[in-house]
Amino acid sequence: MGRIKTDRNITAARVLALILALLLALAALGISPGAARAEEPAPSETPLEASATPEPEPEPEPEFEEESSPAGAAALSKAAPLPEHEEAEDASLKITMVDGYPCVAGEVLVQFRRSASDASVRAALKAVEAENPEEIANNLHVVEVPEGETIPGYIETLESQPNVLFAQPNYVYYLPETKFVPASGLPENYSPSDLTTPPTNDPGLSLQWHLDKIGAFSAWNITMGDSSVCVAVLDTGADLTHPDFVGRIDLAKCKDVVDNDGSAQDDDGHGTHVAGIIAATANNGQYGAGVAPGVSLMIVDVFHKEYDPEGDEYISLATSEDIVAGIYHAIHNGADVINMSLGGYSVDQVEIEAVNAAAAAGVVVVAAAGNENTSDAIYPGDLESVICVTATGPNDEFASYSNYGPAKDIAAPGGNGVDPLGWIFSTYPLVDPITGNITNGYAWGAGTSMAAPVVSGVAALMLSADPSLSVDDIKSKLYNSAVDLGEKGKDIYFGHGRVNAAAAVLSARGISTSSFAINRRTGFLTGVPVGTSLPALRSALTIPYGSLSFYDAQDNPVSDGIVKTGMTVKLFENVSSDASVLEKLTIAVKGDVSGDGGLSIADYTLLRVYLLNLYTLSPAAAVASDVTSDGKLDVSDYTNIRLALLKVKPLG
Repeated sequence: MGRIKTDRNITAARVLALILALLLALAALGISPGAARAEEPAPSETPLEASATPEPEPEPEPEFEEESSPAGAAALSKAAPLPEHEEAEDASLKITMVDGYPCVAGEVLVQFRRSASDASVRAALKAVEAENPEEIANNLHVVEVPEGETIPGYIETLESQPNVLFAQPNYVYYLPETKFVPASGLPENYSPSDLTTPPTNDPGLSLQWHLDKIGAFSAWNITMGDSSVCVAVLDTGADLTHPDFVGRIDLAKCKDVVDNDGSAQDDDGHGTHVAGIIAATANNGQYGAGVAPGVSLMIVDVFHKEYDPEGDEYISLATSEDIVAGIYHAIHNGADVINMSLGGYSVDQVEIEAVNAAAAAGVVVVAAAGNENTSDAIYPGDLESVICVTATGPNDEFASYSNYGPAKDIAAPGGNGVDPLGWIFSTYPLVDPITGNITNGYAWGAGTSMAAPVVSGVAALMLSADPSLSVDDIKSKLYNSAVDLGEKGKDIYFGHGRVNAAAAVLSARGISTSSFAINRRTGFLTGVPVGTSLPALRSALTIPYGSLSFYDAQDNPVSDGIVKTGMTVKLFENVSSDASVLEKLTIAVKGDVSGDGGLSIADYTLLRVYLLNLYTLSPAAAVASDVTSDGKLDVSDYTNIRLALLKVKPLG
């Protein structure tokens, strides 16, 4: 996560303390026996030791200058302020305060209408004496504020020009103080008994409980990811030399938008951890694997280091310009999925425009929900075009640090925030960006920053299974296949549920029908007409691999006869007798409340006594009773069965 709101009048020390208390492991965290560094946890959590960072050469502090905001500025995005200093100056970014939030001094972003000609744009910029205008993308320009003008005043001037949609400050985003504890090796005497036997030779795969939790190993039976599918990671870069990224990173598509070059080398650690969760190489004898270890990565570095004299450390910063440039770079260079483990609490209009452009171009955008345990809306995550991800722990518990709210879409493993072995184990730079020490290239971390790339990896697997899926297809199949947690249906904590890679990939390229409905959330196959034979149902179901078998309500195999409510169909990995079951669906025959495969007075009677609260229906019978398919049982279902028995009208 990259941005929070704070009170600018809080002292620097208090700001840093607040940030650390609110943001547990916004950047990747890690720990192991004998490890040297850790991010300071929330007060309720067990403190981790932190080593001293190297003493940097004294540098001037960033300059802060308060400017009043124009009318309507509350609608603009507000990034969190940096630690506040008197007479501060920075060698690369000069920071000013607008409305209590930091932005780049002397810069404004202006969005012209897409239809505006180059000539009209140049004329408008000339009319307002804009200095050194630079186009980022799609008629979005960053301009220098003329001498003597304030940022708020210049925004008003720009917005008075023809063809200008809006103007705003170039807000500053940041990753908070980030300390990692690289893994020094696998923990001794650690043998989790509840994990599926790892299917690859990666020795650390058993530590990656999140892969087992989401059913990644079963999904890998269908696809481990296709290299033609590309996930863009907008973050702090990645360790391009890491052995788990060999063959994964498309170096030709990488970019550092801050320095405007293709290096994208990680100088923080956060981006390396995130990228590894998505697509660290599997079966290479290294410590672990990504959710989609066969897809390609596009590393887009949108953060850069700035020295904070108050904290005597370097912090990662990005601007609205950086993030938007990164999004458009991903779009224009063939990204299929964009992962953004960053966000903020008020609307950054240029960011919204870019995210919506990505979705319109068919790019799946995934963002973290935030780690402040608040229900406040967060952007870009809460936007309709974005998949917003909350975090869960090893036992599917909601992570105590995770944000929540009605716009949160789905949950994914992000770590429990307390026990490092309950965090997410992933890649880390081979050379520690903070200390310069050589590491073994892996670390544990916790946060929604880790949960978001889990979902990005699953989306990449789905596109590998079926490249024709649209953004809406991905969303629908992700949500409908999720494991429902918390309150029934969508809720403010888990959204549609915890992501299920196995079911999602099966939904993308698994059992399909033309006339039946499969609800992987509930595990039911519905819409089967009464009187359907098992051979007819088998022929109507198509699978890309493996085998299908049918069972009666007592779980005895059946191969012929009439399909009855309560029967199950199982999808096996292959045709062998000991093959693993990839999916099990319970069959609900429309109107067959009694489970005899037909429509009779018994179905009518059972539903009637149920509606009178005199009888309890089984889950399968309840689904079969919903003949109107409106998700509830009432007198309309009772009436429809009665009319069907009287041959007045068919069911449904």
